[in-house]
Amino acid sequence: MKKFAYLWLIALTLILAIPTQIKLTLAQEPITFKVEPENYYAQKKGETFTVNITINNVAATDRLVGIEFRLGYNSTLLKVVNVTEGPFFKQFNQTSTPPTTFFIYYLETGIWGSHILVGAILMPNSTGKWPGPMPEGNGTIAQITFKAIYQPIEPAPPVNCTLNLFNATAVDDSKNKLPVEEIDGYYEIIEALYPISIYTYTPLMPTAGQTVTFDASQSYDPDGSIIWYHWEFEDGTKINTTDPIIKYTFNTSGWHDVTLTIKDIDNLTSTITKTVEVGAPTPIEISIDAGELHFRGEICDYTILITHLGRPIKPKILYALLYYEGTLYTNLTQNIEIIETGLYHLPFTIPGNASSGTYVLLIKAEALGMEASAIKSFYISSTLASLKNTVDNIDNNIMTVIIPDLGIVKLNVTEINPIVKTINDTTAEIDTTVGTLYVDVTQLGDITNEIKDIEISSQTLLYIATLFALIAAILAAIILFLTKKTK
Repeated sequence: MKKFAYLWLIALTLILAIPTQIKLTLAQEPITFKVEPENYYAQKKGETFTVNITINNVAATDRLVGIEFRLGYNSTLLKVVNVTEGPFFKQFNQTSTPPTTFFIYYLETGIWGSHILVGAILMPNSTGKWPGPMPEGNGTIAQITFKAIYQPIEPAPPVNCTLNLFNATAVDDSKNKLPVEEIDGYYEIIEALYPISIYTYTPLMPTAGQTVTFDASQSYDPDGSIIWYHWEFEDGTKINTTDPIIKYTFNTSGWHDVTLTIKDIDNLTSTITKTVEVGAPTPIEISIDAGELHFRGEICDYTILITHLGRPIKPKILYALLYYEGTLYTNLTQNIEIIETGLYHLPFTIPGNASSGTYVLLIKAEALGMEASAIKSFYISSTLASLKNTVDNIDNNIMTVIIPDLGIVKLNVTEINPIVKTINDTTAEIDTTVGTLYVDVTQLGDITNEIKDIEISSQTLLYIATLFALIAAILAAIILFLTKKTK
């Protein structure tokens, strides 16, 4: 940059021979160098802004061809980012070939403090003359871009400095100094404000093992924006995030300090600590819905509901085990089917050879850092304890039986070994491993309306191993019975 400063001095010497007298015109106002805008108020450290150094009250008769000025500033508050030539001289070019102007700047420090030295010359034509048109009016001779590099922090007050124009010089084509005056500028930056940290949490009375939502959305920065949230919990957990909302689970009851620190765009921070009262843990609850009495061959549908504080949750089911007389009977874990959050279906077909007696279903699950277990006992009977158990429907090997005073039971045909015993005008009597069942012959067509291409046998006592064989036997028995009756 010093090299350019020397070039400027050489150019000024050769072209203007450094003027030694001041040209005065009493009727004309002095040429004015001015900082525009005159006042600039910065809001944030790091912001940039541009001021124009304008020249005003220039008359063509001034025959202005060169200028120079210095602009002082506080280098602890501001940094010069760029200096460019303004358009004023360029619109009065004296030569058709570049360069039409000569522009130079230099950043200096010394007895005058930090300042910018700027010089500009309107280049003459090839003869060394300025034939015109000569500069006149008002315009920008330089544009200077600053960056705010310091900002006070509350409670400190705003800081400022003068953008001081000094040593301004204007010369004409006869190497005379023209009368000038200077109008300074003013710069100020306000103090940075700390952000305000605020947070809420729900529920207000959480219990150990319960998920708590912490919300810092109401936190704000009076003069900017929040860029970071830092949460600290007593167990050593630390969460850094740009999201104002987080979730956290307390594993123990008692009083727990929760600290939130926020940081704004100025890297200023604010911290708030609240003490959260955490109640004793509320256990997971498992409910099992199962009938008190079941039968061999019956298809059982157990319903399982898992909740915490009355709300269905999605746990990890560890196992579902069925016990008989204190011994593991079968593992039903793989049978569990999810219906929706917290609600499960557990189907189980009781084998036809199952021993009668009391069975216990044990369910164990894990969620929220806690485990829970529940049992449900029921009795399996070897026979259907009723005098008149009526078959209501048969579909896909599933026999629906109506038991008086008990309700509807669904039996798997392959598990109960049905045998047609007798048939009369209205009823077919069937022996099974769980007792005697009765089929309404008048409804037989409804029961078998979806059965196709069944071969009819002539036997009245037949061991039935499948649903289709059972229906065929019943139909065969009825046909044979009716045939004998007509003879």
